[in-house]
Amino acid sequence: MEDNKLAGIGDAYWFEWYVGLEKVLELLNPDSGVVGVTLQASKQQGLDDVVVRYDNKKLECIQVKHTRKDNALTYTFLFCNHTENGKTKPACIKEYSDDWKGVKDIYRQCVPIIYTNRKIGNKNYTPAKGKGYKRPALKDFWIALKEELNTAESISDVQFFKMVRHSKASEREKGTMYKIAFDNILRQMPLLSDDEKLIFLKEFQIYSDEENDLENLKKLVSEKLAYLLNVNKRQCEKYHDRLVRKLSDWTVSTRAEEEITKEQGISALFSFSAFLCTLS
Repeated sequence: MEDNKLAGIGDAYWFEWYVGLEKVLELLNPDSGVVGVTLQASKQQGLDDVVVRYDNKKLECIQVKHTRKDNALTYTFLFCNHTENGKTKPACIKEYSDDWKGVKDIYRQCVPIIYTNRKIGNKNYTPAKGKGYKRPALKDFWIALKEELNTAESISDVQFFKMVRHSKASEREKGTMYKIAFDNILRQMPLLSDDEKLIFLKEFQIYSDEENDLENLKKLVSEKLAYLLNVNKRQCEKYHDRLVRKLSDWTVSTRAEEEITKEQGISALFSFSAFLCTLS
């Protein structure tokens, strides 16, 4: 019998937690403006994995998507009903936009972010006849959409006119496909007004890279620790271990408080007086 190489593997959890730990370390950076980090925010459903609060009333809501397989981040996955682990799920953008609407009025700026180790999709997808419209490669579509959004003053300004009116038939066809794909995105956000849809999509960010893997995240956290604390590699490993051990307090439902503060970040590593010595 072939081994199940995925049985019991916790890569996805550790990947998510290390995204959070990198943000926790920003609490120790006086120039970052970060004042609080939450791992698994209980009041949100779609943008809940890592929530970062800034001193200027900005909020980053990060949804972490990890894969151990060669899966791509596609237009269908983000913007259409799709099948995931054998279950039919609504478009991810619906959950994300609903969460964003729930917190946007509390903060000056709310930035929804997807952070993933998946490749961003680079192929169009054509459903079987009668099963829907042609869906664009997310990579090219997202670049074109962001260009449209950068100059748009209202949601109706997003028309892909430059492509639709292009002299080349292939570009006109692509422009039409992008406009149909964009209209579908708008339908997936029924709780948002047109003005809210424009703001949400302008703020929405995707960090998609195969190099966003667990080992690189561990390395990033270690490098940031060494820089912030001005310690050598051996000392850094000690502080790294202390930080990881605190995950057992920061990621459980029985935690006293959800948000991790600067003081809690400091106490995870050493006493406050010892921290002051590192700054002198």
